[in-house]
Amino acid sequence: MALLRSFTYLILISLGMIFFIPLSPHVSLYAEPAPNGKKKLSREIAEHKKEYEKLKKELIQNKKLEKKYLNKRDDLKFRMLELRMDQEKIHMQIEQNHMNEIRFSRRLSRLDRAIRSEKTSLRSHQVLEGVQEVLVLKNAVTAYLVRKDQTPESSIDMLGVWVSDTSLQQMQKKISRDKVLEASTSIKMDELYRKRDRILRMEDRRKREEKDEMKQMDRIQRQIAALKERASGLEKNNELILSKTQKLLKLIHHLRLVELRNRHRHLHHFSPVRLKIRGLLWPVNGKIIESFGRYHDGVDIAASSGSPVKSAETGRILFARHYSGYGKLVIVNHGHHVYSLYGHMKTIRVREGQIVRKGELLGTAGGGGTNGHSTIFFGLTHYGNPVNPLPYLGQKSH
Repeated sequence: MALLRSFTYLILISLGMIFFIPLSPHVSLYAEPAPNGKKKLSREIAEHKKEYEKLKKELIQNKKLEKKYLNKRDDLKFRMLELRMDQEKIHMQIEQNHMNEIRFSRRLSRLDRAIRSEKTSLRSHQVLEGVQEVLVLKNAVTAYLVRKDQTPESSIDMLGVWVSDTSLQQMQKKISRDKVLEASTSIKMDELYRKRDRILRMEDRRKREEKDEMKQMDRIQRQIAALKERASGLEKNNELILSKTQKLLKLIHHLRLVELRNRHRHLHHFSPVRLKIRGLLWPVNGKIIESFGRYHDGVDIAASSGSPVKSAETGRILFARHYSGYGKLVIVNHGHHVYSLYGHMKTIRVREGQIVRKGELLGTAGGGGTNGHSTIFFGLTHYGNPVNPLPYLGQKSH
């Protein structure tokens, strides 16, 4: 309405500006207005401008209010939707409670019918007992009066009067008991109703607690799944790290062996060393496949697989087992810090600490080879330094 009134004011102002300018009746349309008319016109224009500004402000204010109301309407619609959803939930809860109430009422009705049936049965039992008591009493009185020579008719009349009084008293007592029973039943019914209400409240609370527990269980299951996934990832990562560590350890061990072997090779003496032993026996009768040098601390002698390997000189077995890079290796101590080495053996026939004579069997060849040949490695060391064994070997035996 305020917006419509504002537009109406604007239209009236425009029409007044055009059609209601006062003119003198004696002056043409194009004549100057009188001074009084000019002032009046100025006042009217000022008033109209003032009214226009007022209406403009009101229009702006109305637009703001309209926007505010529209926003509020949207909020109310959203709130109404929420209320409808809440109403539906409440309605469902009421229906559920109503169904529970119906089930409980049916239980109460069954209990009430059972109580009434029990009361009826009790009354019938009491009446039957009363009749039986009267019959027994009547028979007893009749027998007594017969013994006293009285007529049964008079005894029956007397008994009838007495039975009537007795029955009246019994009925009054029975009514009193029924009233007490009815009051007790009413108390039990009230207690059952209160119990039903308490059960309904407990059921509502249980449903809320169950819902909260389901949410917690769902959250915990998600956390467990996330932890399992993280644990599985950590386990795989650990296995990968362990595998890399083992490979790295093997590589380090191999590099250390290579470094140690290269260190020994760089310490070789290429000039003959005068040892106190001469005329060493060839361990096998074969040709030299690889000679002694900077990168080889012994000689490789061709030997067919299974051929005997003999001790080059008398000594004591210092080492007789597998060694990395040499296969099955036998080392013989000849004294004076001189040792002979026999590598790439197929079998070893001596034991550590054993004394062997020159030419005695140490084992058999065939445990390795060089350049595609089956060979035996033979070396000499003096104070731990490799020595070229060829100058100290005697003639080959045929």
